[in-house]
Amino acid sequence: MSAGSRAVVIGGGVIGLSAAYHLAEAGVEVTLLERGALGSGASRATADVVRSYFAGNPVSSALAVRSLAAYHAFPERPGIELPLRQVGYLVLFTQPEQVAAFEADLPAQQAAGVNVGLISADEARQRNPLIGDLPLQAAAYSPDAFISDTTAIVNAYAVAAEKAGATLRTGCPVTAIDIEAGRVQTAEGEISADAVVCAAGAWSAALVRCAGVDLPLTEPIEQELLTTDPLPPGTPDIPVTLHAASGLLVRVREGRLLIGMGYPGSDRESWRRDVAARLAETYPSLAGLALHTAVTGLRDASPDKTAFIGHQPGPAGLPVRHRLLRPRPVQRARRRRAGPRPLPRPRPRYGRHRARGEPTTNGMTMTDDRFILDPATRDIHGDNERLRAAGPLVPVTAEGVPVWAATRYATVMTVLTHPDMSRELRHWSGRDALKPGTAIDRIVTDTSMLNAEGERHRRLRMPLTAAFSQRRLNALRPRIEELTGRLIDHLAEQPPDEPVDLRAEFAYPLPREVISELIGIPPEHQDELHRLTDAVAQVGDLEDSPGLRKELRELLDQIIDERRGTPGEDLITDLFRLHEKDGGRLSEDELFATIELLFIAGHVTTVNLITNAIGALLTRPGQLDLLRSGQCPYSAAVEETLRWDSPIAYFPMRYAVQDVEIDGVRLRAGEPVLACFASTGRDPDQFGPDAGTFDITRPPAQHLAFGHGPHFCLGAPLARLEGEIALRALFSAFPGMRLARPVEELPPLDTLLGNSTRAMPVLLGPRAT
Repeated sequence: MSAGSRAVVIGGGVIGLSAAYHLAEAGVEVTLLERGALGSGASRATADVVRSYFAGNPVSSALAVRSLAAYHAFPERPGIELPLRQVGYLVLFTQPEQVAAFEADLPAQQAAGVNVGLISADEARQRNPLIGDLPLQAAAYSPDAFISDTTAIVNAYAVAAEKAGATLRTGCPVTAIDIEAGRVQTAEGEISADAVVCAAGAWSAALVRCAGVDLPLTEPIEQELLTTDPLPPGTPDIPVTLHAASGLLVRVREGRLLIGMGYPGSDRESWRRDVAARLAETYPSLAGLALHTAVTGLRDASPDKTAFIGHQPGPAGLPVRHRLLRPRPVQRARRRRAGPRPLPRPRPRYGRHRARGEPTTNGMTMTDDRFILDPATRDIHGDNERLRAAGPLVPVTAEGVPVWAATRYATVMTVLTHPDMSRELRHWSGRDALKPGTAIDRIVTDTSMLNAEGERHRRLRMPLTAAFSQRRLNALRPRIEELTGRLIDHLAEQPPDEPVDLRAEFAYPLPREVISELIGIPPEHQDELHRLTDAVAQVGDLEDSPGLRKELRELLDQIIDERRGTPGEDLITDLFRLHEKDGGRLSEDELFATIELLFIAGHVTTVNLITNAIGALLTRPGQLDLLRSGQCPYSAAVEETLRWDSPIAYFPMRYAVQDVEIDGVRLRAGEPVLACFASTGRDPDQFGPDAGTFDITRPPAQHLAFGHGPHFCLGAPLARLEGEIALRALFSAFPGMRLARPVEELPPLDTLLGNSTRAMPVLLGPRAT
């Protein structure tokens, strides 16, 4: 598929997520639909084994070789390590016919790239001492088998897919696929794309049948893996071992033997007896160990119980039209509740007896049952902890406007993806109370794709996807590294024992310069433009104000207008060409609003990300040591910073299109909801009891720092790339760098939107030689 085209991937397991990642990395606009949670289907019911050799099936082996290579290459691109421990794969042959079949199959396996060979019975017993006196003819051995952690792989590919720009929708089952109309129907509406990838595991048969596609799939079958009692002390680790005649597959896991052997069928007890008998015959020393269920799950299968991929080619994709359809009126009507219902105002659990207007312990104030959010709070995470304790949706006042605050990870996810929550301002019944010139006013009145929904949002967003594709970013990496090197050189010229503000001198100019070049800001306007954006990023002495924002918009409009006659290799030129080619896709006003949004949003958030990461790492030298030693990639520091100290504090606004209940709280039609992004990253319900701990060794997690769903931040891959390059260069250049002041003493940004400090003063120390 070509960059800029669209694909729908159905299924949120390893296969679906890896497909979504690779497609998005190639510049395809991807939407992944998962009926439950990510990794909750067939990916959950596995033995956590990754191997390349499939006996008698060189087609599957060839695909497995490619998959294994992709696993090994994976950390090089998104920078996330996959847990793979090499153990090898042993296939036991007890009959001469099996050896003959292996030898006949070997040339095709080797042609597929499989590293496998025939070994003697004695060598097989050396590799797996548990075999005992089983009469063996020989064995096949492949070193390319690894113990993995499927949950970690699912999480890693989910993070990578979103990094590459894919949209992941969970709890979103597909209800129909209309090939003629080219539509995938979900409970949230109809989605169109240039191709549909079905990786739905147990549900694949039903999906392809409803799509009218003929594939050799039967109904789901149940798989069960067993585990033994604890193994005797001193039991050695062994290769993953298959008994060819019976299909008994075993490996050691956590001091027990994990066992698979075919499928239980309708007579589970008889199957278990067969497993126990085969286990005792093959591994006499383990006879008598009780068997327990380890995991069960549904699997899809073809009639011969092998994957159909490679056996019969299916359709390359379902041809569809380029558009996103809103849910039909009859569907929306089913979700409406009869008659108005009173809206309860939950009382914060910890503020019941506090007097009107009295401040809470963290400086956030309350009026009756409503919190007043402080844009200049010095303890945003303390504020958020109290808000989470008050409930999933809490009534607050933000810049003088009464709104609901979505405080918890699961609640924010629901608000971002619920079909009855919209970003369109027309749905806000209380918008007359909005004060002009505030941060909320600037966001909610923006006329770009930021507040667009449905087909208009797709129309405005699609032309920009290629600009932020992984391929485009790979080409941009050398330039980002060059700009970073110049900034490092500038820092090295400063006195090593005098404070330097890294926010102003490093974290801010890097993304500002990158987005200026990417968009195409002429050099003659950059100084004045940077003077104005200094105030937007709260760098320097110039204060942000409505007048300054007006001056900034006018300058950007002037730049855009001047660039009409001077095309180049930049985003402004790309958008002008699209406008001239298809004015119906991008109007004049939309073109200007889009460029202004990209310039401002394209660097201010990254400033906070880099600033926050510097503060977190310098405060925790043990974490920094993990990066410098190479034990953890710098991308891990970027991801943990995004989770633990999100660059966005609160982001407005979603509006209830109609009366709707979310997490037990009823919202009236027209009521606004503020997303507390910085709160979600420290939600213990999502990230565990240590959610408040900064730990770059934490497994990859799907945080919400860049949002979720159709409005997922388009520039997220660029921000991540800039953050990774910047941190690596900075900490490599100045190994003795330390904070000039504790982070908690630094003044915060004076805005509800951003979460960072106004400065990050450090003592650089000597530059590394």
